[in-house]
Amino acid sequence: MKTVNGSTSNIKKDVIGRISTERVGLVNRKGVILVANKVKALDIGYAGVVTTTPTSNPIVPTLCVSDLNSTMFLNGDIVSLTPSGQVHFLWETAQEHNALFLTEACNCRCVMCPQPPKPHDPVHINAAREVLRLLHSGYEGEICITGGEPTLCGDDFKDILSICRSRHPKSRLIVLTNGKSFSRFNFAKSVSELNTGAAFAVSYHADTDSLHDQIVGSKGSFRPKSSGGVSLKPSSAETGRRLTPKMVRMGTA
Repeated sequence: MKTVNGSTSNIKKDVIGRISTERVGLVNRKGVILVANKVKALDIGYAGVVTTTPTSNPIVPTLCVSDLNSTMFLNGDIVSLTPSGQVHFLWETAQEHNALFLTEACNCRCVMCPQPPKPHDPVHINAAREVLRLLHSGYEGEICITGGEPTLCGDDFKDILSICRSRHPKSRLIVLTNGKSFSRFNFAKSVSELNTGAAFAVSYHADTDSLHDQIVGSKGSFRPKSSGGVSLKPSSAETGRRLTPKMVRMGTA
């Protein structure tokens, strides 16, 4: 995730919005974060403002940065402004691959993972929903859903899948998962019935259960995925390149 640091004014909680480098009409400012060198008195109604000039505007959440690089902030980017003075880029229009991060929780402890699991925080699900709301309808690129282990979000995970497909029917959905949740037939069935056509990148790290389980730090992780494969209906025609995943598809587009 790309991040820019600055100083804040009137940002009490995270502000998520879609970047505009040009001023828009008052009625169209909801959910828009204006990027401008100077803040004007009439720059009200925006979700927030990113600028290079400190302002005393008490109304609009403002984040002041040292430089507005023309390639850094692009129209359509979706960002989060934080009270600590950071701009987190949640969606970049210039990138072919963007991801929705649903949770830091995970039911594995992979030795190579740079992101130790943490308890689930609903803020990530809320942010994902807001990104999908702000993203212009009809997006046709790739939407990657990841974590942590995103399937641990249960109904919220399935809801995110449904929103992706309903708002962006031509997008390519891919879910990065360890696959363990799909050993539960009812869960696998409920996801399949969504008929999203999503591809699931299931990570297998070894050909034997003992070595795989040693790598992921969770005994019994290999077998549930193997038995759940009946529900997943793997397609050998697809392959992935994230560690050693196998691609499986559920439902039809």
